[in-house]
Amino acid sequence: MKKHLIATASVLALSFAGQAMANDSFIDQIGLGNSTLIDQTGGVEGVSSVIQDGTNNVAEVTQSENPNGIPNFSIPTNDASIMQVGENARARITQSNPDQPNAPTNSATITQYSNGTPQTPPDGIPSGFSVNANIVQTGSGNTSDILQSDRPAGSGPASGVTAYNEQVGKDNQSSITQAVRNEDADPYSDVDVFQFGDANISNVEQGGSDSRVLVEQNGVNNFSNVEQRTNREMIATVEQDGSDHESFVTQTARTVEATVKQSDTSQFSTVFQGPQSRYSEATVTQSGDNNDSDVSQTNTSAIATVTQSGVDGSSTISQSDGEGAEATLMQSGFGNYNLMTQTGDDQTASVTQSGDLNDSTITQSGNDQLATVLQTGDNNASFITQSDDNQIAYVEQASHNNYSEITQSGIGAGNTANVYQLATSGNSSIISQAGTGNLATVNQ
Repeated sequence: MKKHLIATASVLALSFAGQAMANDSFIDQIGLGNSTLIDQTGGVEGVSSVIQDGTNNVAEVTQSENPNGIPNFSIPTNDASIMQVGENARARITQSNPDQPNAPTNSATITQYSNGTPQTPPDGIPSGFSVNANIVQTGSGNTSDILQSDRPAGSGPASGVTAYNEQVGKDNQSSITQAVRNEDADPYSDVDVFQFGDANISNVEQGGSDSRVLVEQNGVNNFSNVEQRTNREMIATVEQDGSDHESFVTQTARTVEATVKQSDTSQFSTVFQGPQSRYSEATVTQSGDNNDSDVSQTNTSAIATVTQSGVDGSSTISQSDGEGAEATLMQSGFGNYNLMTQTGDDQTASVTQSGDLNDSTITQSGNDQLATVLQTGDNNASFITQSDDNQIAYVEQASHNNYSEITQSGIGAGNTANVYQLATSGNSSIISQAGTGNLATVNQ
């Protein structure tokens, strides 16, 4: 069965069924300079619908499926729909489904609304069009959804936006939405999603311009959600290798960057770069099993670096209300916990945990503060609280069951505290400093 609905003066539509059944094609084009190529190969279901309204639109659909031994399908194995409204757009869908014997299904939808001026490399997108979408799916049970638009649709010039999605495997899902700000019409936004494996899910939403998103999922049952709200110059990179990972990245400020790399099993990461976090960077690297990381930045020019390579590690970093905060965590071993809270200007906190069941909490509120914690034994606990200005604290616990607490305050104070609890276990140290010119050193 072949069906064509054509309303245009310039159309190229090809639909081949061979010896198989039920290839369908629906085409509706209005305007000048439209071009469509549809090639459905392999037979047995297919279904393609292309609607183009405007000029300079290009659409390509290729679908291939040939389920052996199943003469009749009630559910389409491939389904593709492209709708483009505006002056400059390009969309391509390629679907191949060789898996047998369970009636596999690919589904892809591209919707583009845009009026704009074609752009040329190297500053524009490679196709030279102001919007660009590309979906490639190989395997079974894949679904993909790309929506690109100015806001509202057809209201004015849109920046060059391009989206690319490639799925290889089974039951992967990808959704890409780009809503472009008209006032930032020249820079382009780019989304690339690569899914290799089974049952991976990726959601990407861009509300600004001159931004980049890269998502790579290799493995099984991984989930990634990236949201870039109305702003510009945002970069998000998510790489997931292994299984059962979850990553959430939210960016609302201008000129921010987030990188999340997850491997092995069951990692969880959230990165939030909110208002006032301009020029901030967050990097999360997780390996091992079942690690948890939460990074929140509303501090200008903040840097957060989290490295987790153990089992059941937990880390929370909050940087707010200031400028130039820096937090670094290196966590291995089993069941280690970290909490860093930075509120103010030019604070530095560093925690290294390599034993088991260690606990570290650092709270900095003020300016020009430094805190360093090194825990290499088991069941150690460290608590550092710094307020006002110019405090320095250092704790090192290499044995087991040690406890350290440092509290530093005082405007203009030069407080310094060093605690070493090394050879023996079960030591306890409590230091409280307020005022000026304080110095405390404890060795046990």
